[in-house]
Amino acid sequence: DKTGTLTQNKMQVDRVGFGGTSFERGKEWPTATKDLVTPADWVAFNGCLNSTANLEEKEGKTQVIGNSTEGALLQWARESRIEYTEERASNELLYQLHFTSDRKRMTSVVQSSKGAVVLIKGAPEMVLALCESRLDASGKVVPLTGSDREQIAAQLKDAAGQAMRTLAFAHKQVPAGMPTDEETLHNRIDELEKGLVFSGFVAIRDPIRPDVPDAIAKCRSAGIEVKMITGDNIETARAIGREIGLLDKPECVALTSDEFNKMTDEQIKEVMP
Repeated sequence: DKTGTLTQNKMQVDRVGFGGTSFERGKEWPTATKDLVTPADWVAFNGCLNSTANLEEKEGKTQVIGNSTEGALLQWARESRIEYTEERASNELLYQLHFTSDRKRMTSVVQSSKGAVVLIKGAPEMVLALCESRLDASGKVVPLTGSDREQIAAQLKDAAGQAMRTLAFAHKQVPAGMPTDEETLHNRIDELEKGLVFSGFVAIRDPIRPDVPDAIAKCRSAGIEVKMITGDNIETARAIGREIGLLDKPECVALTSDEFNKMTDEQIKEVMP
């Protein structure tokens, strides 16, 4: 299992994509505010409220309680002086549908300064498929065109190819007049998850444990074959596989679960070595 075994499980947001531009952590690093105008504002808001993680101070270090990816988002918001506890206290959570491996996204409905808002975060391909428009750099809602989708897909592929885990974010207003009790929101979730505004994406890096490449080499020299299993997408998985020395020959294979599940037992026996 990759996370925490081969990697350090110290997630950090190292790249963001807002308004059509991708930014590396550094001098032009975008910051967010509580104004809910710019893409950064909306992604920070989404990361704080559409989440079940918490941060805890222990012995002078910040520890994540819960999902480490969500924890990285809370720490990224904190860099902009946005404290998730304050956001949760001032924006009532009306409904929440947790991430599952089928849905590949998490959805929350909150009562905000902008009214009742649907917040969605998850696998970029899933989230983008539900979007019809996007925020430009100034926070204006504009159509999400085919060329926009191609540009975002290229930026996401580049991040995944550098061993980063990517997450996309989207939102929309709850339609005027729709009741916001939990039962109604649950029954109309399909409607609420359509026609979204794409706010942006983040790319999160989980550094490799420094002793892993050598440990894998020693295992192999002793006749022990190492296989890696991860929930990351295939591009990220391949990048980490190369980094730790698993994908070191042309015949090495990386399979998605869909590809694996379509194979017969005989095919699996053939490919496993």
